[in-house]
Parts: sequence; structure tokens; C-alpha cells
Amino acid sequence: MAGGANMTPGDKLGKRRSLGKMQVARALWYVRPSVVELRTSPLGPPGPGEARVRTLFSGISRGTERLVSQGAVPRSEWQRMRAPLQQGDFPFPVKYGYCATGTVEDGPPELLGRTVFCLHPHQDTFVAPVDMLVPVPDGISPRRATLAANMETALNALWDAAAGPGDRIVVIGAGIVGLLVAHLAARLPGAEVTIVDTNPARRTIAEALGAAFALSSSAPQDADLVFHASASGEGIATAIATAGPEATIVELSWYGDKVVVVPLGGAFHSRRLKLVSSQVGQVSATRRPRWSCRRRLEKALALLTNPALRRSFTDRFGEGTYKAAFSIVSAIGLVLIVLGYHKLQVMPGKNPVLYDPPLWMRHVTLALMLPAMILLVAAYVPSNIRDKVRHPMLAAVKIWAFSHLLANGDLASLVLFGSFLAYAVFDRISLKRRSEGGRGPLGARTGGVRGDVIAVVVGAALYVVLLGGLHGRLFGVEPIPGWTLLG
Repeated sequence: MAGGANMTPGDKLGKRRSLGKMQVARALWYVRPSVVELRTSPLGPPGPGEARVRTLFSGISRGTERLVSQGAVPRSEWQRMRAPLQQGDFPFPVKYGYCATGTVEDGPPELLGRTVFCLHPHQDTFVAPVDMLVPVPDGISPRRATLAANMETALNALWDAAAGPGDRIVVIGAGIVGLLVAHLAARLPGAEVTIVDTNPARRTIAEALGAAFALSSSAPQDADLVFHASASGEGIATAIATAGPEATIVELSWYGDKVVVVPLGGAFHSRRLKLVSSQVGQVSATRRPRWSCRRRLEKALALLTNPALRRSFTDRFGEGTYKAAFSIVSAIGLVLIVLGYHKLQVMPGKNPVLYDPPLWMRHVTLALMLPAMILLVAAYVPSNIRDKVRHPMLAAVKIWAFSHLLANGDLASLVLFGSFLAYAVFDRISLKRRSEGGRGPLGARTGGVRGDVIAVVVGAALYVVLLGGLHGRLFGVEPIPGWTLLG
């Protein structure tokens, strides 16, 4: 839930009513089964050891908060299931939540302006103890940082399970917690990780996180370790059926006051299966002597830096929609660049000649453009050329930009081609440092001689068409004056 969602214009963040040194904050309260309210309350200035935070994003825990919203927290758990900064008491009314990220507006100088994570309920601005504010590492968006509490749960579960390299691991349930467990488990050397879910649409994200995917009807067998995170009786039955002899099943689901049938008959005893509960309220017993909750939360945030988790936009809107939108915006941007380039060239006194390239430089430019066109085509064709160059698109851009700088000495050309050259160099350096090592539109696909032939033939044809008139029609400059193929 984004900070300030559903506010009226007068109540937007940064425009709250002032009550002297007090502010008015708005928070989400669960008031009766499946009913919530936005309530206002005075918010005083932070005291010693406190800070005021303006919320950017606040995540809703689908499992726990669904039970809270339905009043399904059993009386025996009213104290144990309290959120760290909860207000009100179960069952209702209660201000509940623990996945907030925001910017520190008032407090210790070292935190001012920092983006922090806090186990705080859903509220647009709040005051919290400084020791509960964990700075969000660089490279993690505030939106993604709301997953820190879920990542803590996943990390704790792996500790409780004592998962190790080479294990055959099955995760039942492709919700947030299940996916994060699978993501961490897949990073164990040699581990064989499969996510099992009833929804086939989860396959894409499961595979992006490094795990295989299977429907419940085809779940793998003889697993060394099974994590159950579907919060259903059918799911726990699948987990038991999936486990191999003497395997461990880690139960991550919380059912509230719901009674769940667990099939402990059949081969459960003869296979000597272990059913273990994992709950994030305490650090796993295997780490508790050395790890504090703060240290675990900091590690959970650090684990969110993995590039495989940078899918929020494509997951929300779909890969096809994302690519279409990106292509349209890129095309518009390219058109504006060309128009701006032409406009600057014809403005009197605005496009000085900074250097006058000798005529032979134009011949060098013409020669360099042939490999540039071949590399451009190779970016979209599986080939040996692409495998050797690794990033032929960037190589093509660098050759194209450099060659045009050799032949053009005016300010407009220096800005245009110099910018593209700098971008391509910077992006190539960036790719070397990224753990995912992007390979362009074809991903990790490899090719052979057939792809080389296609890249060379199509690239050469494109080169001839550009020289034969297309370049002049598009950009107003004929590379070889008077020579045209287009009529």
C-alpha cells in the first residue's frame, strides 16, 4: 500500500493540518470483520531516541493480515501475535502491520533524509524508536524494501530447516514467502529447488528466481526438505506426499483459529517424517546465541539487493505490456533526438564548428559503419559473432557513434554522438559488474555459422540501403552524394 493512498487532496503528504507542534497522522485500523477505517490522530514531535518518518510504502502481509482483518486470531494468541508497534487489542479495533518504508523527516542528524524500514502499522507519518529504524541499502527501492519482513521469515525458515548444498528442496505455495524461500534455497550450491503451486501463471516468476516449477498434480517426489507455505490442508497433504524417507517438512503457514486436517496416516510414520514449525517471532534456535532480531532484519534487507528480485514493474503490468511501453517511449525519444539535432544544426550561431575533420575521415566512417550494421543485426540473431562479442548492440552503438565523431566536428554532432558513445561505454562497464550479466534480447541463447551468415548478409544489405538513399531521407545527409538506390 503506497503511503497516502486514498487521501483527499487536502490531506496529501506534506499538507497535513498543523496543531502547533503537533501533526495529524492518518492510519489504517481494522474495526470489524473485513472492514477497515482510516483514522486520524495527533502526532507529537519525536522525543529522545525517536525519529519521525514519512511513509513511502507500506506492505500488507496477505496471510497474517487477512486473519487479523477477519478477526481470526485465537484468544490464546492475542499477546504473542501482537505486532511490535501495534495499537489497540485483538480482535477489534486494532492498528496492525509491520512492513513500512519511509524517509526520516525529524530525528538524529545521521538519519535525516535516509530511507528506512520499520515494523510499523500502516500510517502516513509516524514516530518510532530509532533502534527500530533500519536504513535501506543502496540499490533497493523503498517499494521492494517492504519485503524485508517476508525475507526475514524466509531466512529464518532456512535456518530452522538446516538446508544445505545439493539438497532436493520442494516449496509448496508460490506466495511471497514461498517464493522468497525458494529464491534463497536456489542459491545453495547444487540445490535442486522446485516450487509447487496450483496456479500455472506462477511459473515465470518461479523460474526467474532460480527454481523449477510444478503443478500440485505433478509435484516431485523423495524431497530431502519440504517447505509448506500455502496455508491450506491440501498443501500440507502435498508436502507430506512429496517428502522422501526421514525428510523434514517445515510448516510456514499460520492458520489462526482455523482447524486443519493433517494426514498423518499412511506412510507418514513408516517414512519417519519430521514436521517442524517455523515462526519469525524468534530467531531460529540454531542462530539465537549469536544473532539478534536487528542483525537478522539487516541481513534480510541486504538479501533484497539480488537482481532477480528487480521485477516489480514487469510483474505488475506483464512483460509484454512493459516491452511495448518501453519500445513506444524509446521510439518517441529517438524521434525527438533527431528533431532536436536538425533544429540545432540550422539555428544561426547556435551550432559552431569545434573542429574540421579532414576529408579522409569520412572514408573511415563509411568503412566502420559496415561492421556496425553487422553487429546490430547480430544482437537479434543467435550466432558465433554474438557469442564472441557478448553485447553486439552496444558494440554497434560505440562504433557508430565514434565513426560519426570522426566525420562531424560541429557542436550538435558532438553532443549527439558523444552522448551515445558515453552511454554505450558506461552501460558496458555496468554490465560487467552486474551479477546477472544481461545478454540482450536473446538472453543466454547461443548460435552457429548459420547465424553468422544471416548477420553478415542482412547487415551488409542494411548498410547498402543506408548508403543508397535511406540515410539521406531520414537524416538529411547523403553519405555518398549523388548515389542512390531508392530513386
